Amino acid sequence: MKGIMFKQDMVKAIMEGRKTVTRRIMKPPPPIGYHSPFSIGKVWVFSKPSQADKPFIIKPRYRVGEVVYVKEAWAINERGQILLKSEHDSLIKLLELPDIGIKWNSPLFLKAEYARTFLEIKGVRPERLQEITSGDAENEGAYQIPPYPFVGIRDGTAMIGAFSRYWDSINPQHPWADNGWVWREEFKLVPRT
Repeated sequence: MKGIMFKQDMVKAIMEGRKTVTRRIMKPPPPIGYHSPFSIGKVWVFSKPSQADKPFIIKPRYRVGEVVYVKEAWAINERGQILLKSEHDSLIKLLELPDIGIKWNSPLFLKAEYARTFLEIKGVRPERLQEITSGDAENEGAYQIPPYPFVGIRDGTAMIGAFSRYWDSINPQHPWADNGWVWREEFKLVPRT
């Protein structure tokens, strides 16, 4: 089973039903001048106006219908049990306990058998980053993304602005201004399979 990583605040947004879409940098991106992607089975094909150029073909990491697990920071307690950071943080907040400074392991190494969050991929498509709609910005959790929460009326400009600031904070090598190609991945929370 494949895993997918999110920042801790986005794991919380997923669990609360505020995040149902994510965008990931396309690697490798299509060469300059290629556009008009269309799907053929499990791959996407980008074309170029000149018929002499070969099409650019790429396969997304995730397929529609596939169930993936969310990789989170984790630790092993004194009883040998796996602790997930999002569960720990929720419990600390709920019980108003002090954080005792647990050393967390990288989410990269969390195995599927210890995960608590599973997502079914509902849609995958390539698009330019700045093609995001205000509805998708909201489905990305943009209006509550720290450190740029949106307060007040949630109009489209504000939603997209909040998302673009968050994007830049986590993707400094691929800034919003570059308008690079991304995979738009829609998902829903599902029980452990």
